[in-house]
Amino acid sequence: MRRAQLFTVLVGLCLLGVGGVAVTAGADTPGAPPAGPVTDTAGAAAPGTQAPVLASDHVNGCAAEPPGDLADPAGDTSDVVGWVDGYWYNEPVDVTGPALTEAELDVLVRRTAARVEALRCLAFEKLPPTEMRTRNEHRDELEAQFEAAVTDAGARFDNALFSTTLIAGQSVDAIELQLDAQTSFPAAFYNIEEEFIGFITEEPDSIEIDQTTLAHELVHALQDQNFELGSVFEQPTTDDVTSSLAVVEGDATLVEEQYVENCENGAWVDSCLRQPPGQPPDIPSWPLTLEQLAAYNMPLVEQQFESEGWSGVNSLLEDRPDSAVEGLYPDRYGEFEPTLPTVEDQSSADWERIELDGRNDEVFGQHALTSILMAPFYETNGQTEIIDSAEFLGAGQEINYAHPATDGWQGDRFYGYTNEENDTAGVWRLNWESEDGATTFTDAFEELAAYRGGSLAEGYENVYTFGDSEEYDMALGIERGDDSTLVVTAPTVEELTDVHGTFEAVTDDPDDGTGGDGGTDDGTGGDGGTGGDGGTGDGTDGDGTDGGMSDGTDGGADDGTTDAGSDTDADDDGAGFGVLVVVGAIVAGVLVARRRRRR
Repeated sequence: MRRAQLFTVLVGLCLLGVGGVAVTAGADTPGAPPAGPVTDTAGAAAPGTQAPVLASDHVNGCAAEPPGDLADPAGDTSDVVGWVDGYWYNEPVDVTGPALTEAELDVLVRRTAARVEALRCLAFEKLPPTEMRTRNEHRDELEAQFEAAVTDAGARFDNALFSTTLIAGQSVDAIELQLDAQTSFPAAFYNIEEEFIGFITEEPDSIEIDQTTLAHELVHALQDQNFELGSVFEQPTTDDVTSSLAVVEGDATLVEEQYVENCENGAWVDSCLRQPPGQPPDIPSWPLTLEQLAAYNMPLVEQQFESEGWSGVNSLLEDRPDSAVEGLYPDRYGEFEPTLPTVEDQSSADWERIELDGRNDEVFGQHALTSILMAPFYETNGQTEIIDSAEFLGAGQEINYAHPATDGWQGDRFYGYTNEENDTAGVWRLNWESEDGATTFTDAFEELAAYRGGSLAEGYENVYTFGDSEEYDMALGIERGDDSTLVVTAPTVEELTDVHGTFEAVTDDPDDGTGGDGGTDDGTGGDGGTGGDGGTGDGTDGDGTDGGMSDGTDGGADDGTTDAGSDTDADDDGAGFGVLVVVGAIVAGVLVARRRRRR
């Protein structure tokens, strides 16, 4: 999934509003529409008088004390926190809205940046320029990047990945779907390469922005100037990238929320320029949308801030987690070690693994599994529930990706396959901490297969076909081990073992000799039958390496796992910042609002 999203490295952080609740003006309840545009002039001090004192716990002691006349500081201003290019954080400005002039936008950016400094306890080296993009312009730019970077192999890989994980079937172009997901409803972004903030506008000649969204983007510029963020884009898998984004986005979201609270509590010297929500967009893919939202809804940064302040958040930016599990469970930060499966290439001569530039596999992570299983709830307006939605929509509108259905994830690994006809297939192995974890997820994934149009193939107990589906055209086999789940897809039932030789298709005839006790790829084999010894799983992979994967990880242990803590070489199909910042989706009368922390 992240492979085609590398290309958003060129557009940086996309902030998307889902369900038309991207921003709300002064609303106590997330998602409540504003009474009307709020200008940024209320409460302005008369010229020559002292501005009101900013009464907010969010402004830290690191912020410099503005003089009574709000004069610019003398001498070197590089370390003056809370003053940016002529404006103090509590200095009133003469800005009206909702549409701005270029001069008003420039003033608002500088004063907002000063406020961000006062909240975040970091100083800007320089301010990034702000540019407006129409939605069509934004899509054209992204599409050009996709076309330049996506190879035929990468497209086939993502098609295999999406069908095997039941995100989308073979009739859907996986690359086009990701492009749709990243361009359907963006609000703003920070371009880390060209160092500018972009706002998406429906009116090409109009400048209308939301001040709190601007604050969020300015945090990303601040991060870029004070920390090393380039390596985020070198992360090779979904789990790797999201573990970093949990910190990068958690930091910016926390500052934004503090900024919003100051707006709503009247703590700023004047009120905040906000924008009302627009029309609800069409969601092109709920699995992708929910996965992209995860980084904004992990508690690691908030808990680190509460215990250690901004110095603790700085330490996270300097030493980011190795897995999204650490973002979901802060007490496991620095302690959790995934055991990523080593899956031997057991394909026949007709099939081969799809080789990409630098690696040939993908690791989803727990948050992505939760997203896949929660998607039907949103696709059906709450009528279909594969896993408990109440566990996902926690108290206080907090979204919880650490769902019991995926709790106990220890690692997963996917490989895509292709043949001379350019058909695709996949092998996806997941490791769990316990048998209960494996059973819970496997049962849920079987329900998801049925929801996607699958039914048990005649004569089989663990193989699905999709004869009535207009989207999926494949056979899907699901095999549960003691602490593992194996998913194999192929064009036909007969080809499942051509793709993965030791997959055991269990028949409903106990006397047909195919059963045994069902060995799996974890190296614990069955007692015979066509499953053989249940797969090697001995820490050697199919490309002849010494137990390691082509991703540069250390050699696997005898239990079929690899050392996930080792460095990996990034490929050109890594991840990007094409992720959502505002949750707000109204489904079946349930508002799924972006995490709002109340103190």
